[in-house]
Amino acid sequence: METILIKGRTYVATLKAQNGQARVEATEIRDTANSTRAQGVVITIVADGGPSGEIRSLIDYDEIDPLIKAFDTVAKSDETITKLTHFESRYRTKGDFEIMVFKQLAGGVAAAVEGGFFDRSRLLMTLDDFVKLRWMIVQAKERLDETK
Repeated sequence: METILIKGRTYVATLKAQNGQARVEATEIRDTANSTRAQGVVITIVADGGPSGEIRSLIDYDEIDPLIKAFDTVAKSDETITKLTHFESRYRTKGDFEIMVFKQLAGGVAAAVEGGFFDRSRLLMTLDDFVKLRWMIVQAKERLDETK
Protein backbone atom coordinates (compact mmCIF):
# COMPACT_ATOMS: atom_id res chain seq x y z
CA MET A 1 0.00 0.00 0.00
CA GLU A 2 1.09 3.53 -0.72
CA THR A 3 4.26 2.38 -2.46
CA ILE A 4 5.26 2.77 -6.07
CA LEU A 5 6.75 -0.40 -7.52
CA ILE A 6 8.52 -0.37 -10.86
CA LYS A 7 8.67 -3.64 -12.73
CA GLY A 8 10.99 -4.18 -15.67
CA ARG A 9 11.50 -7.22 -17.81
CA THR A 10 13.44 -8.28 -20.85
CA TYR A 11 12.32 -11.13 -23.08
CA VAL A 12 15.19 -13.54 -23.76
CA ALA A 13 13.79 -16.40 -25.86
CA THR A 14 11.11 -19.07 -26.18
CA LEU A 15 11.91 -22.77 -26.36
CA LYS A 16 9.49 -25.02 -28.22
CA ALA A 17 9.41 -28.40 -26.51
CA GLN A 18 7.66 -31.66 -27.43
CA ASN A 19 4.41 -30.76 -25.69
CA GLY A 20 4.45 -26.99 -25.36
CA GLN A 21 6.82 -24.10 -24.83
CA ALA A 22 8.84 -22.24 -22.20
CA ARG A 23 9.43 -18.48 -22.31
CA VAL A 24 12.42 -17.03 -20.43
CA GLU A 25 12.54 -13.42 -19.21
CA ALA A 26 14.84 -11.42 -16.97
CA THR A 27 12.82 -9.41 -14.47
CA GLU A 28 13.36 -6.75 -11.83
CA ILE A 29 11.03 -5.11 -9.31
CA ARG A 30 12.09 -1.88 -7.56
CA ASP A 31 10.48 -0.21 -4.56
CA THR A 32 10.81 3.55 -5.01
CA ALA A 33 10.24 4.27 -1.31
CA ASN A 34 13.34 2.51 -0.02
CA SER A 35 15.33 1.76 -3.21
CA THR A 36 15.25 -2.00 -2.70
CA ARG A 37 14.95 -4.32 -5.65
CA ALA A 38 14.40 -7.96 -6.43
CA GLN A 39 15.80 -9.58 -9.55
CA GLY A 40 15.40 -12.96 -11.14
CA VAL A 41 14.38 -15.05 -14.09
CA VAL A 42 10.77 -15.85 -14.92
CA ILE A 43 10.10 -19.05 -16.82
CA THR A 44 6.59 -19.27 -18.24
CA ILE A 45 5.45 -22.77 -19.19
CA VAL A 46 2.52 -23.52 -21.47
CA ALA A 47 2.06 -27.29 -21.81
CA ASP A 48 -0.40 -29.15 -23.99
CA GLY A 49 -2.63 -31.29 -21.81
CA GLY A 50 -1.60 -29.40 -18.68
CA PRO A 51 -3.49 -26.75 -16.72
CA SER A 52 -5.07 -24.10 -18.89
CA GLY A 53 -3.12 -20.89 -19.24
CA GLU A 54 0.43 -20.09 -18.29
CA ILE A 55 2.37 -21.43 -15.31
CA ARG A 56 5.10 -19.05 -14.13
CA SER A 57 8.11 -19.89 -12.00
CA LEU A 58 10.33 -17.20 -10.51
CA ILE A 59 13.97 -18.02 -9.97
CA ASP A 60 15.54 -15.53 -7.56
CA TYR A 61 18.84 -14.03 -8.68
CA ASP A 62 20.80 -15.87 -5.97
CA GLU A 63 19.38 -19.20 -7.19
CA ILE A 64 20.47 -18.79 -10.83
CA ASP A 65 24.10 -19.96 -10.47
CA PRO A 66 23.17 -23.08 -8.44
CA LEU A 67 20.48 -23.86 -11.04
CA ILE A 68 23.01 -23.55 -13.88
CA LYS A 69 25.36 -25.94 -12.05
CA ALA A 70 22.46 -28.34 -11.53
CA PHE A 71 21.67 -28.22 -15.27
CA ASP A 72 25.28 -29.22 -15.98
CA THR A 73 25.22 -32.11 -13.49
CA VAL A 74 21.74 -33.41 -14.32
CA ALA A 75 22.41 -33.28 -18.09
CA LYS A 76 25.29 -35.76 -17.63
CA SER A 77 23.00 -38.37 -16.06
CA ASP A 78 23.00 -41.77 -17.71
CA GLU A 79 22.69 -45.48 -16.87
CA THR A 80 25.95 -45.41 -14.88
CA ILE A 81 24.45 -43.43 -11.96
CA THR A 82 22.61 -46.47 -10.61
CA LYS A 83 22.83 -50.24 -10.92
CA LEU A 84 19.06 -50.41 -11.34
CA THR A 85 17.44 -50.45 -14.78
CA HIS A 86 15.97 -46.94 -14.78
CA PHE A 87 17.20 -43.63 -13.44
CA GLU A 88 16.00 -40.10 -12.82
CA SER A 89 17.98 -37.01 -11.72
CA ARG A 90 16.11 -33.95 -10.40
CA TYR A 91 16.78 -30.49 -9.03
CA ARG A 92 14.18 -28.07 -7.65
CA THR A 93 14.48 -24.38 -6.80
CA LYS A 94 12.78 -22.67 -3.86
CA GLY A 95 10.16 -21.36 -6.27
CA ASP A 96 9.23 -24.89 -7.40
CA PHE A 97 10.94 -24.82 -10.79
CA GLU A 98 12.22 -28.33 -11.39
CA ILE A 99 14.59 -29.84 -13.96
CA MET A 100 14.98 -33.55 -14.59
CA VAL A 101 16.70 -36.08 -16.82
CA PHE A 102 15.46 -39.66 -16.91
CA LYS A 103 15.59 -42.93 -18.79
CA GLN A 104 12.46 -43.42 -20.82
CA LEU A 105 10.56 -46.71 -20.58
CA ALA A 106 11.02 -47.18 -24.33
CA GLY A 107 14.76 -46.61 -23.96
CA GLY A 108 16.88 -43.55 -24.44
CA VAL A 109 17.33 -40.52 -22.22
CA ALA A 110 14.96 -37.55 -22.11
CA ALA A 111 14.62 -34.35 -20.11
CA ALA A 112 11.79 -32.30 -18.67
CA VAL A 113 11.13 -29.12 -16.74
CA GLU A 114 8.21 -28.55 -14.43
CA GLY A 115 6.82 -25.52 -12.68
CA GLY A 116 3.98 -24.27 -10.53
CA PHE A 117 2.80 -24.62 -6.94
CA PHE A 118 -0.78 -25.87 -7.07
CA ASP A 119 -1.23 -26.38 -10.80
CA ARG A 120 1.95 -27.88 -12.23
CA SER A 121 2.96 -28.12 -15.87
CA ARG A 122 5.64 -30.38 -17.29
CA LEU A 123 7.44 -29.88 -20.58
CA LEU A 124 9.13 -32.88 -22.15
CA MET A 125 12.22 -32.21 -24.24
CA THR A 126 15.36 -33.64 -25.75
CA LEU A 127 18.72 -33.21 -24.04
CA ASP A 128 19.63 -30.68 -26.76
CA ASP A 129 16.59 -28.58 -25.85
CA PHE A 130 17.49 -28.97 -22.16
CA VAL A 131 20.91 -27.44 -22.88
CA LYS A 132 19.26 -24.64 -24.91
CA LEU A 133 17.02 -23.78 -21.95
CA ARG A 134 20.12 -23.61 -19.72
CA TRP A 135 21.70 -21.19 -22.20
CA MET A 136 18.55 -19.03 -22.19
CA ILE A 137 18.68 -18.77 -18.38
CA VAL A 138 22.36 -17.78 -18.57
CA GLN A 139 21.41 -15.06 -21.09
CA ALA A 140 18.73 -13.75 -18.72
CA LYS A 141 21.28 -13.57 -15.89
CA GLU A 142 23.66 -11.63 -18.13
CA ARG A 143 20.89 -9.10 -18.86
CA LEU A 144 20.36 -8.68 -15.11
CA ASP A 145 24.10 -8.25 -14.53
CA GLU A 146 24.10 -5.40 -17.06
CA THR A 147 21.69 -3.44 -14.82
CA LYS A 148 24.04 -3.39 -11.84
